[in-house]
Amino acid sequence: MVACLDIKLRLVVIFCLFCSPVLSQINTMSLKDTVIADIFKNYDKYATLEGKEDAMSVTEFTLFLKENFPIFMEGKKPDAVERLLASIDDDRDGELSFREHGNFLMHYLVALGNKNM
Repeated sequence: MVACLDIKLRLVVIFCLFCSPVLSQINTMSLKDTVIADIFKNYDKYATLEGKEDAMSVTEFTLFLKENFPIFMEGKKPDAVERLLASIDDDRDGELSFREHGNFLMHYLVALGNKNM
């Protein structure tokens, strides 16, 4: 069931399962595990395309955004991805670790929630 969800919906599921006082008390560990594993698989899918397997390059991050956030990418200037990556690349190595990628996803989720309020 969860494997077919798009990334935005996976993020909402994670937020609800971990942050909702009611849902966090329900025994949903298998669903949480599935969603988290799916996010790891999604990261690995792009991070392993070229170069280092434990970091996402600009090219890989661009492809990730185009395939998972097409509306976000519409009308963006050519250097938009590089600027975005630079803003979330905490260690300034020009690549995204899984932690940095996770931070991006959580910031995106918060921004999405604020936009819909």
